[in-house]
Amino acid sequence: MDDSDEIAKARSLLRDEDGNPTAAYKTYLRHQSEYNEKLQAYNAAQQSARSSPSELQRWPITGKAYSDSVNDAMSKWIALGYKKEIENALKVLQQFEP
Repeated sequence: MDDSDEIAKARSLLRDEDGNPTAAYKTYLRHQSEYNEKLQAYNAAQQSARSSPSELQRWPITGKAYSDSVNDAMSKWIALGYKKEIENALKVLQQFEP
């Protein structure tokens, strides 16, 4: 496969003929957003726990639910959100297009 074929394949994974995001790309973006929301909640809860010695002491227990939520969101993004495929396409386009 030459570079132009690789670029065309990457573009077709991201955009349809009309320039709209493909279903795969929309799914990727939805899972990315869900992951980022879970990660922000985790970080906020961890920061809050650091404000109190007693909360910080309980963080290994209370933080597990947040950590599990982040890990679950990442697993869904990888398994259902076309993470690898979309990121490879974006990488191709970044490599070959300015």
